[in-house]
Amino acid sequence: MMFYNELKKAVMRHLIGGIVFAVILFVIIFGGRYGESLVGTVKLFEKQKENYKKMSDSVADLEKVMAQIDAMIPADYYSKTNREFILLSIGNIKSKLKYAEVKIDDFKEEGGEISMPLEIHFPVDDYTVMTESIAYIQSLKFPYFIFDGIEVARSKDNSEITCNIKGSIRLPAGRLSQRSGGSE
Repeated sequence: MMFYNELKKAVMRHLIGGIVFAVILFVIIFGGRYGESLVGTVKLFEKQKENYKKMSDSVADLEKVMAQIDAMIPADYYSKTNREFILLSIGNIKSKLKYAEVKIDDFKEEGGEISMPLEIHFPVDDYTVMTESIAYIQSLKFPYFIFDGIEVARSKDNSEITCNIKGSIRLPAGRLSQRSGGSE
């Protein structure tokens, strides 16, 4: 009987040892997988954090660009047509270049833009005035001017120097949508 009790105790110890071993093995296997999963989750979280930072920077950059665009757009942009803006710009050129003769052509729409080809012809009395005039035309932002050519020539009798600028005034053909919160 004593042998039976000793055997019973030994079986119990082995059974308990086996259960403890199984629990430890279970913890090691699934704990390792959990650890790997946790490391993967942390890496994914860090990547998402980096992406969030990049997206935030991109949004901030876009907001800056939109603010610059809003600053370029005249206050009355939404109340006038693109053609009106082009004609007003030509009027501004004529008033800035007092002795200029401006020849215009018909409006053209192509390549997503509306444009009006024009030729500006004016006498050159002073080189500085000529360069300032060209700089003014080049500085136009809304609408903007595309140069096709600039020619400075002396008349046949050498009495007068003239400047002839060929190009076109352009705007995007479509209309920008009104932004809420932007400068309008």
